Amino acid sequence: GAEEDTSAQCTITSIFVNPPPGSDLLSSVSEVINFSAKKTDMQSITFVDSRKQTEYIATILDRNPDKSDEEDKDEEGENIDFQKFGDLNIYPYRSGYEIADRQIIQANLAEGKLKGVVSTSALEMGIDLPYLTLGILVGIPRSATSFFQRVGRVGRKKDGIIIVINNGSIMSETIFQNPERISSLPLIQSALYLHNQQIQYIHAMCIARHGGEDETICNKTGQISFPFTSGADFTEDFIKLCNAERSGEISVKYQSMKAEAGDDPYLTFPLRDLDLQYTVECKQGANISKLGWLSFGQVTREAYPGAVYYYQTRAYRVVRIQKPTRTIHVRSERRYFTTPKVLPTLILPNLGADSIYQNHLYGALKVVECSMQIAENVVGFTERRGNNKIEVNYPLDRTTGIYFDAPKFPRYVFTSGIIFDHPSLQFPQVDHETLARLIYEAFLMIIPFETQDISSGSDKYRSNLPGVPLGTRFLSLYDQTYGSLRLTSKIMETEILRRVFQLALDLSQSSETFALNPVSLQALQEMISD
Repeated sequence: GAEEDTSAQCTITSIFVNPPPGSDLLSSVSEVINFSAKKTDMQSITFVDSRKQTEYIATILDRNPDKSDEEDKDEEGENIDFQKFGDLNIYPYRSGYEIADRQIIQANLAEGKLKGVVSTSALEMGIDLPYLTLGILVGIPRSATSFFQRVGRVGRKKDGIIIVINNGSIMSETIFQNPERISSLPLIQSALYLHNQQIQYIHAMCIARHGGEDETICNKTGQISFPFTSGADFTEDFIKLCNAERSGEISVKYQSMKAEAGDDPYLTFPLRDLDLQYTVECKQGANISKLGWLSFGQVTREAYPGAVYYYQTRAYRVVRIQKPTRTIHVRSERRYFTTPKVLPTLILPNLGADSIYQNHLYGALKVVECSMQIAENVVGFTERRGNNKIEVNYPLDRTTGIYFDAPKFPRYVFTSGIIFDHPSLQFPQVDHETLARLIYEAFLMIIPFETQDISSGSDKYRSNLPGVPLGTRFLSLYDQTYGSLRLTSKIMETEILRRVFQLALDLSQSSETFALNPVSLQALQEMISD
């Protein structure tokens, strides 16, 4: 509560605004940031919800209207200066930056040396930024936690202004239609799931491998490091896993993870996921520049073959991805923008008895939590060059210097999720994807997990089991984390399920983006009725 808040806070004025009709949102946001930097003495922080938006806005700000992209390059077409940030007065900030780059931004921002920063949630908390007086929120976060963390960055030493911009998201539309709802945003959900064995093994490697944290401490303090023991209240299965790691008697199912990790499991795997980390490198002569790192899931969104990848406002073309070394090779490129072309997500539920966590039957509505396989496939990209768009399909032409000769760039995830199965979903006019998206949006408005942790889709059964006819359509919510944290299991609680479906109905009637055709609306109403 406010009575327990010990942080310095001056007066904050909040302004909720709609962007100009028909305008490009990111360009409009950039104009506001540019005005505050040039015409006021304010230091700003702008929050956006994606890494790409962070780079794109900073790129627009970095453009010199009197200088073309060609003038930014030397005779061989490469950027002349690889000095991080150059003369930027507004810095981009996101996850995946090199450590030195992050430290430069944080230090300069904390010391009041910058006019501003464009950031993802990476700067919501954990760092004191005393000189910020203008906060720009592009869209409204799903949780009160994120909203007040972002607002709380501003106005520590001087009075501040918060500008909240309607970005057209379902959350923003909902709040802008009824601003009082801002006071009823739920707190962000925390989750602890101890049964993801792969994530357990990542932690076991960090703490119990030879040369790991436990052995290092034992050697310094003169304690015995074998067998593995701990004063912490670890579960018995985790202690066994640590001892197996220490003795080299790990299960076959972990051996490929061990080979991938080597002596650096904390660099190979992120803290809360199983996606391998890829590093981005740009070679110029004998020099190799490190341009951040991405999880494989981020690779499929930002750095797939042929993509234009942005790092600190510089554009780079992805020319080769080497999976064995988890390295992405890039070359300098003009400031084009690419978006991936993807096939519909393949959702393969495992309905074997040992793969079903729980299931409920409400009238004709079946709701099942089970293990599932998710397949995502990038099959090319759309490239925007000014007002022109170019469609590119895989495989790529090697004469362009980009090397990818497969028809698709796939990612497979083994996780868990929820299936919604109802007779009304079998009519051909039903818009399954919009229904699934409505349930997804409603779920995250009630249980606000991070958007990258949950996804949604629709598919059909590809096996013929009792009560599950081959080809039957279903809707799905699923965890994005490899191995699953079972975040979507929250919707298996009847009251939460009822609230989610009712909110999905409300959203379908109030949002133009998610308006349903009559058959789809009837399907949703019948599921709610059951």
